[in-house]
Amino acid sequence: MSTVNIQDYIREQPDVMRRVLDEIPRAIRKFPDFLDAEAVYMIGSGTSRNALLAVEPFFSKCASSAVQIKGPLSFLNTAEGKKGGSSVAIILSQTGTSTTTIQAVNHARGLGMRTITLTAEEKSPIVSASSEVLIIPAGPEPVGPKTKGYSASVLSLLLLALRPQNKNLQVSSFLDAYASLIEQSQDIIRAVAEDSRKADYFLVMGQDRHYATALEGSLKITEMSGIPSGAFETEEAFHGRFHGLNSKSRAIFISASPAQQEMAARGAAVLAELGVGVGILNLSGGLASPFDLRLPWPPTTSFLGLDLLSAIIPFQYLGWHLARGKGMVPEKMRYPNLSQKLGIKTQVQA
Repeated sequence: MSTVNIQDYIREQPDVMRRVLDEIPRAIRKFPDFLDAEAVYMIGSGTSRNALLAVEPFFSKCASSAVQIKGPLSFLNTAEGKKGGSSVAIILSQTGTSTTTIQAVNHARGLGMRTITLTAEEKSPIVSASSEVLIIPAGPEPVGPKTKGYSASVLSLLLLALRPQNKNLQVSSFLDAYASLIEQSQDIIRAVAEDSRKADYFLVMGQDRHYATALEGSLKITEMSGIPSGAFETEEAFHGRFHGLNSKSRAIFISASPAQQEMAARGAAVLAELGVGVGILNLSGGLASPFDLRLPWPPTTSFLGLDLLSAIIPFQYLGWHLARGKGMVPEKMRYPNLSQKLGIKTQVQA
């Protein structure tokens, strides 16, 4: 039996967010501005890449040039030979052990780019390869499926994006409600998991910043439970993807605006008629549908991006409960140490 429990990390997230809000702004005040660079690359893979995608819209609003999201290998190829200038590489690796991400750090520095590395592991290999490092105070998370590490990365990146505008997030009321969401989600998502015991596939959909939530949510489902899943932008999913669903499949929509909710409700109604199990995470603040999961979403009037922290919670719980329902240990995943066998990590993860 595993000695760690992912549920503990899920519940720890409000305290982690408070640490991030306390420590990260003080740390980034020491960083010179970078959003006037001639090019901004944001580099990561897996959960780290999903966190970068989630915050890209906020960086793009602040940066004077285009912000490019790259996987490490793609960055190694597309940035070839672009030496000099004022380009910046923002590189995220929560564990600090991803082999190609470490290579990307060395490559960026070799090209003369300013390189800002974010990691949650102060003693990881990526730290020794980096010049400027921002340590994310997520605390130990010795499991493959990251939960608090993802959320802490998202919030740290949001603070990094907001720094040049001297914006301070007023989030005390949000964090109180966020803690309640985590507490109250447990039973609701357990019921969803029990209803999905025979599910053979999950299709997760979101738009704009919540396409990243869909990617991370589908990853949590598969990492923990081994059930195949896929993520698509909601509009793209409407173009043919539903033909792959059946009565054992499940479709989950994420909506964060009236237009997105309207599309989600329309898609859910069609799929329900076809016998597909559906649910909507309605973060739009209105336009309720019969398919909405009745979750107590925290208010995000202080800053819209905070809903990225809320929206991932149901998926974190869902992956855990689906795994337990199948008799699996979600902390171990179906194939332990698969990352090392594939050569994508420099050291064994618990």
